[in-house]
Amino acid sequence: MAKMKQLDEMANKLVPQILHKIYSTINTEIAYSDLDLEGDQISDAHDYVMKLVINKLIQWKENLYIK
Repeated sequence: MAKMKQLDEMANKLVPQILHKIYSTINTEIAYSDLDLEGDQISDAHDYVMKLVINKLIQWKENLYIK
């Protein structure tokens, strides 16, 4: 069980780093997009895209196991 605990700890350390990278990438994409967003729209769009990206990553990983 010690290995599983170490892997869990590793995952816990990686989550904030990976979320930060996703967050930054989405910020850049929104900033350079041709979307006409202002104020709260930018924040709402960012939250929406974050959820989409995370869900698509989960679906992508699940599809790897199905094939």
